[in-house]
Amino acid sequence: MATSLKHKTQNALDEARTLILGVQIFVGALFRAVFEPGFQRLDTISKNLLICALGLFLLSLTLLVLPAPYHHLVVRNRETEEFNRFVVKVMFAGLIPFALSLGISLYIGTLIVSGPSLAVLLGVSVTVLALFFWYGMGLVTRGAKSR
Repeated sequence: MATSLKHKTQNALDEARTLILGVQIFVGALFRAVFEPGFQRLDTISKNLLICALGLFLLSLTLLVLPAPYHHLVVRNRETEEFNRFVVKVMFAGLIPFALSLGISLYIGTLIVSGPSLAVLLGVSVTVLALFFWYGMGLVTRGAKSR
């Protein structure tokens, strides 16, 4: 049991680190976007959406970073079921703003090179697909296992 718990804890921390790297890339890109010449050409709504996407990515980053200090400070680097439950809850919560900001970012990028119809379609599609693969697949596989 201890080996399994240790493996689950290490796996949870590794997954959180991987997600953090992805979010950091998007945060850097959105911080930089504000200083690009094309930012001034965006309408006010798109500028506000970009800032909103940045805020959502920062929220996601904050939530995804939480497991490491929690593991160090609260559970004193011990492998516990409580810690694994905490990581699952935090990652569950952290992926929601990630998916929303991903869709908003794609909407803005597509709006610049295409029209608003395609931008809305792609932005919503990416958000829905991300939420489906991060949450819906788990529900589908759990439902299939229970049958």
